[in-house]
Amino acid sequence: MQRHLPLVGTITLVSGLWFALGGLFPRATGMEAIYEIWFMGDDTPLTRQALFGMGLFGAITACMGAVIRRLGLGIQAGRVDVPLIRRALLEGLVVWFIPDNIVSVATGAYPNVGLNVVFLLMLLLPILALPSGREGVGAPAVAR
Repeated sequence: MQRHLPLVGTITLVSGLWFALGGLFPRATGMEAIYEIWFMGDDTPLTRQALFGMGLFGAITACMGAVIRRLGLGIQAGRVDVPLIRRALLEGLVVWFIPDNIVSVATGAYPNVGLNVVFLLMLLLPILALPSGREGVGAPAVAR
């Protein structure tokens, strides 16, 4: 399962870049249609502020994906403190997941909550498979 971290990091990175480009080119990337689905056709206008938010969200998501991908590659190579990385990634997921879903519900973007759950599970499963550090404190753990 640990070998999946670079893959899910790459998927997250590419998805984030797609959303970031959607902030610049909403029609060409299909984001215009996705925006309408997100807000269930309630005629919420696709404003400059919404495009900015979409681009910002995409950039942050791409950053998260790049970090997860690089850490996964480091774990595979045995060059990182795996329990520390596990804790850091879990903390990052909590910091992303809770406020993102609160904002999604508050703004009526309910499909985003479902997508967030899919991404959470995709990212969480390989992270939970990493050693937690209970099997040996002090020395850096190497991925198995």
